[in-house]
Amino acid sequence: MTWSHWFVAPAITSFFFLLGVLTLYWFLTNRIVRLLQKFGYHPDPEAVRNIFGLLYMIVIIFGLQLSVRDSANSWVFSNGRLQEIT
Repeated sequence: MTWSHWFVAPAITSFFFLLGVLTLYWFLTNRIVRLLQKFGYHPDPEAVRNIFGLLYMIVIIFGLQLSVRDSANSWVFSNGRLQEIT
């Protein structure tokens, strides 16, 4: 946000996007644990969530960064980005 732009609509959209990302994460991790149990393994659910969560967030972060690349408001999605002083 800047003094001239208040990105309220993207904030509301981002809230629901985040809820969707979390819901999909929990659904997929529970499905993976049940699938492993079906095949006779006894996985530690926390270990599955940690490993899958790391991979999931890497895919989400890189996917989002690639989707906003070269857009007009791409600066909104970067935190603490250092600018070259000329």
